[in-house]
Amino acid sequence: MKNLVMCVPAEKAYYVHPNNVESICCWLPREEAETNKNYKQVIPYCAVVRSDGHYLIYRRKGNEKRLHGLISMGVGGHIDGGESLLEGLHREIREEADPESFHYKFLGIVNMHNSPVDKVHVGLMYKVYVDYAKPKEELREPEWVALSGARLLRDEMEPWSRYLLDELVHPF
Repeated sequence: MKNLVMCVPAEKAYYVHPNNVESICCWLPREEAETNKNYKQVIPYCAVVRSDGHYLIYRRKGNEKRLHGLISMGVGGHIDGGESLLEGLHREIREEADPESFHYKFLGIVNMHNSPVDKVHVGLMYKVYVDYAKPKEELREPEWVALSGARLLRDEMEPWSRYLLDELVHPF
């Protein structure tokens, strides 16, 4: 059986919200979704912040080779077939940051069209609050930095992380 991922029609990506995504989503095989520009894969994209105000950043590796080497400020990934948005969000946070406990706040969407990655993904941005988290080995060179430190690394960040950082520094 093919690995299905949650997608939304590309023309509806600007209107995606946690309250409506499951009513407008469809499920496509991931291999097809990676190249079909008529749909965007839904990605919970989470800034993880400790109670001391430091954010998790890391260098990309993993499955998305188009982002390798860039600094990321977001953890997250695809919503797998059979999962709800929140089930996928919880799974991704546990897989990548392994917090003891967490709560989160929805910040908005990131819907860009500049790169091949952007053309087939839409992000639901969250700020995830943790007291303690132990980043997993799949996150290369993880570290905790204050927003001021993250701002110094902005030019080395993947596009979504630059957008997320801007939202954290100057909320809309």
